[in-house]
Amino acid sequence: MKRHPSRDSVRVIEQEDRKTALVFGMHWSVVIGARPQVLAAKRARAAGATHFVCTGQRTSAVGLVAIERRTGWQYWSAAASFALQHASQPTAAIIRLPEAGFWLIATRNAAVLSRTDRVFDSYEQACEALSALVQDIPTLHLVSEDDDPHGHGYRALLAEGEASPRLTFVAWRVRVVPKSIAFGACVVLGVAGGVAVAWFHFGPRPNPAEDTPRQLAQAESHAAAWRDARRLAALAAWQGGATFFPVLDRFRQLPVVLAGWVLAEADCRWRDAAWHCAATYGRQTVVATNAVFSAQYAALFNEQDAIAFLPFSQAQVRWTQAGETAPRDFSTLQSSAWIERNFSTRLQRYEPAFLRLSMGTSEPLLIPPPIDPLTAQPLSLDPTAPVLRQRAIEIEGPLRSFALLDDIETAAAWQQITLRWSAGSPVAINQSPLHLVLKGEIRENARDNP
Repeated sequence: MKRHPSRDSVRVIEQEDRKTALVFGMHWSVVIGARPQVLAAKRARAAGATHFVCTGQRTSAVGLVAIERRTGWQYWSAAASFALQHASQPTAAIIRLPEAGFWLIATRNAAVLSRTDRVFDSYEQACEALSALVQDIPTLHLVSEDDDPHGHGYRALLAEGEASPRLTFVAWRVRVVPKSIAFGACVVLGVAGGVAVAWFHFGPRPNPAEDTPRQLAQAESHAAAWRDARRLAALAAWQGGATFFPVLDRFRQLPVVLAGWVLAEADCRWRDAAWHCAATYGRQTVVATNAVFSAQYAALFNEQDAIAFLPFSQAQVRWTQAGETAPRDFSTLQSSAWIERNFSTRLQRYEPAFLRLSMGTSEPLLIPPPIDPLTAQPLSLDPTAPVLRQRAIEIEGPLRSFALLDDIETAAAWQQITLRWSAGSPVAINQSPLHLVLKGEIRENARDNP
């Protein structure tokens, strides 16, 4: 196995006030197996690394690094943080680091790609490496800071770094030593073994009470590792906005007919802590033109939304709407029984006003077990830990009916909102030409009592 890259290729940016550090320039490779954390720990020892970290949703990747460890400090991977922030799509970026060059990073499915997490002396070198990467993976969504001299991406990594997996310290590493030293060590160990046997038989008996503080400290360490594992799994898998009413307010402002163009559909999806929206209009009359549509739309909203045309027949308006991410605080989650009994009752009250209300079955959130750094084995499950689950929710009906749902707005994480205009649709209590579909997921703790 290749040895880990030299420390000269690694950048460690420290925050003295918080005793934390962000590490750039780790060596990444794919891990294939049922227990990626165990394989990662073994690979770290074989490569002579001091720390390792594992990322990825479908395929796991392990990052290795050899750095000087400062007592009491915590180390985080910049690449792993970037991967979690852009888990929704394959993404590549070049980010300028303060006095440390230009950093190339690319991720897919929350896993860091090999040949990335590299720091270059010049922007041109980073772009050349990025071009070679795009040729191999053309689906990468590119984010470049070429026009951003202030380095906003770097500051975002510092702000969000602690949401990523913490680097695991490699407790020990096997090294090859000369035969003479090994022979001397064997002699010393033999003598020490004899002394230990004699002490066991003739020395004072240990007091079990003295082991209690150590056992409590170990139990707390294992509990903290499981808390980190749950938090990281939720950050990677649980995406969604905390509210949907601001999006509905914008939908109500959209003109159905504008200068000979008619609304077909408006769709908003939650991604990267915001609603990314697009409204599609169809050209209905011969006098409708692209220029008139652009002018009248801009006059209505007085903003610079992006407008694109399929030259003669279709117009699409795109905008981004800020929102708040749905909370991932486990202490506030309701039990599965409460969701099925109380939350479902709330929805049943509004059922006549909607065309369809549905809730899926409860499914567990998959949490990879944390690894004990001393034994490189997965930790046993904490019997007192919350059992995290999730279920899909979908609501379909007239746009006007969604005003009734203010008491359930914050009870789920909302992921997609779609509005469709159907001129010939019948008008009834649960039907309307303005038809809306709302999708999200409900999070719950199956450990709690109802």
